[in-house]
Amino acid sequence: DIFYRPSKPICIFAHNKRLVVFNHPDDKIEIFKNDTFEKSIGIEYSKSKKWLKKIIQDQKTMELYGLFKNKYGTAIKLLDIDTGNLEAIENIDAYLPYLKKVRVFDGQLYYLKENPREGNRVDLLKQNIG
Repeated sequence: DIFYRPSKPICIFAHNKRLVVFNHPDDKIEIFKNDTFEKSIGIEYSKSKKWLKKIIQDQKTMELYGLFKNKYGTAIKLLDIDTGNLEAIENIDAYLPYLKKVRVFDGQLYYLKENPREGNRVDLLKQNIG
């Protein structure tokens, strides 16, 4: 049974020999090194209704990204874990309900996109973000 489910996710990643905890319910990033708490950084994006509650990591460069709604579809933004700030990177020309399995590897964005106009065909798309 689930007794508690936060309205915003808590995400954990390894980044530059540190453990990075995205504590979205408390609007902060908590950083640990060698099992010791290093610092906490406040974040604002987690309060935005445009944030799609997704954090993804480039498994080669280890960079972290957030996904957001915008007027063009979905935007991917680089997260600076030392400041909590975002840097706009790229727009994905689709809305997230049609995007599946969004991943980044070596500065390339990969995602599956459903095409409901073509019998829900799913296409694998690649986009440079680096």
